[in-house]
Amino acid sequence: MISSQRKAHRLIWSVLLVMLPVFLFLSIRHLDFTIKDNGSNKHPIEVRSVGEQLHLELNEPFESASAVVFELVEDGTVGGVIGQLEGVGSYHFNTSKSAIGILIYDEIKKQEIVKITF
Repeated sequence: MISSQRKAHRLIWSVLLVMLPVFLFLSIRHLDFTIKDNGSNKHPIEVRSVGEQLHLELNEPFESASAVVFELVEDGTVGGVIGQLEGVGSYHFNTSKSAIGILIYDEIKKQEIVKITF
């Protein structure tokens, strides 16, 4: 670099050094970082069983990345896999007539998330 390029380079980086924090502050000053409670006491999971159809409504995401839904049979043991939860939304699963509930299990961490009977 020649002398004039070094001076221009130093000037440009000095201006950027000052302006970037200013622009960052100006861009976030109107954001609201408070946690708001919307007042709803809605459970994160709503389950309806209609015959052999299971309707599951997931209102909030789980902390785990892998949520597998197992069927609970009449004696309380875990039956087969009936599906997987991938995020917030509505899910419809087919269950057997002997199903008395569901178990949502994290396959990666090997821990139970929720056990619901109906």
